[in-house]
Amino acid sequence: MSEGRTALRRADPRRPRRIEVALFALVLGTCGYFYNGYGWNQTARYDSIWAFVEPGPNQGTVRIDDFLSDPEAGLNTGDWARSPEEGRHFYSNKAPGTTLLGIPFYWALFHVERAVGFDPLSVEAVLVNAWLIHLWVTVLPVAVSSLFFFRLLLHLGAGERRAFGLAAVLYLGTLMLPFSTMLWGHTTAAAFVVMAVACFVAGGAGGALAAGFLAGAAVLTDYGTAFVAVSLPVLALTVEGRRKDALRVVAGGFVPFVVFLAYNDALFGSPLRLAAAYAQPFMMERGGMVGLLGNLRSGALWGLTFGRARGLFVYMPVLLLVVFAIRRIRGHPREEYAWFALANILVVFFANLAFNGWWWGGVNAGARYQIVALPFWVSLLVLLPPGGRLRGGLMLLTAVSLANMLVIAAVSPMAPDALRGSPLLFAWAKLVGVVRLDLGLDALVASGGSLSRGSLHIYPTFLMRDWPIGLQDGRIADWAVFNLGERLLGLRGSVSLVPVLAWIGVFTSLGLRAPVPESEASDTEP
Repeated sequence: MSEGRTALRRADPRRPRRIEVALFALVLGTCGYFYNGYGWNQTARYDSIWAFVEPGPNQGTVRIDDFLSDPEAGLNTGDWARSPEEGRHFYSNKAPGTTLLGIPFYWALFHVERAVGFDPLSVEAVLVNAWLIHLWVTVLPVAVSSLFFFRLLLHLGAGERRAFGLAAVLYLGTLMLPFSTMLWGHTTAAAFVVMAVACFVAGGAGGALAAGFLAGAAVLTDYGTAFVAVSLPVLALTVEGRRKDALRVVAGGFVPFVVFLAYNDALFGSPLRLAAAYAQPFMMERGGMVGLLGNLRSGALWGLTFGRARGLFVYMPVLLLVVFAIRRIRGHPREEYAWFALANILVVFFANLAFNGWWWGGVNAGARYQIVALPFWVSLLVLLPPGGRLRGGLMLLTAVSLANMLVIAAVSPMAPDALRGSPLLFAWAKLVGVVRLDLGLDALVASGGSLSRGSLHIYPTFLMRDWPIGLQDGRIADWAVFNLGERLLGLRGSVSLVPVLAWIGVFTSLGLRAPVPESEASDTEP
């Protein structure tokens, strides 16, 4: 067992740069290929970034007053938080991490565009800049975190090919992919979680400090990651020779914690008051913790597991194999990490069960509040023996999961419960062209075989700003939602997926060409 306890501290001497380049390109290119636009959730984040940077009475603040022409109607966003000071100001009701990441990028972009004589407040500029902000805040951190996840898997005992395969499972075969096509915050927070855990597992004082900082950044981006920040010091206490790292993790999280307290105090008058507590009344639960957490809901248990609308195992059946992995925890050389991962999975899951009437996440495909725990799910697959009877099942379930996630990314993670109560079924039907949703918005529905234009606008049938134009304006149709095959090559329908499928094939092949030592010859499956 002493060997197992030191496994978390050992650094793998291999430096598989070529595989890492292939993995980074695979994740960056696939997630960046799709852009699924905006809705209440995303626009609430954009508003805060724009308000801070753009000239006006709220410049230098994150007040979104100027964008809410009618807060009660939610024409721009309904995801606002009203100031407790007689409701004088409005803010995003989201955790501030995406805003804090986006502000410096948009500040630079805004002033560069002005310097070269381009109006950053024109309709086209706002839409294109929103896409660029999304690439910076969402896609880039997710792609960078894939390298950390690869190294984490190596430290946990996976061979290079298996580590690459499991990383591909996480970033392409789970909700990490479709929810990285919009400015949600879930996948950015999950990226910080991956980086925090990988830094901790790598060992050393610097790794523990970095882990604390990154875990704090995750909490700033999605409050659902709070248990990760708490459990990392606990993990340090269970690993032989790492007790001092518990204090280092706490010290590393000091700056994000201060930012968290200062943000809440400045906006809502108390360091511990969250924006979510001041959201619209219909989003809150009377008597619940900060209006969000209440009693466990039995119906949500089925809904989050096998329910056809949000079920984890329906959307990502590869996660079913975690059940077999859990049976191998006790006595395993990576036992400490495995219990840590399982604890995080369970806490996030049961917190979701206790979430208010919106436990399903609204009009979206899949259980989006579970995204921050997905790295733990996939990392536990390292415990499965390479080869053997589970190999065929792993390959099949991985293929189904990859297909489901690619289809949702291509159509929209905001697909409705339109066909038999299943956003996933709707997305598949939309892909093969057997469903057409007509909202009376000719430029935005599924006309001409466009995948993306018929999907954004099932839910948000409003403009991002108070523009003197309609949703049918061609500039909105061109830049509000697209994939790069449609936008750059003029491809239509499912044909627009050919470039991204080729990209996936090329870089997956490159990543799986790692030399396999004789002792790891059977370790070749994802």
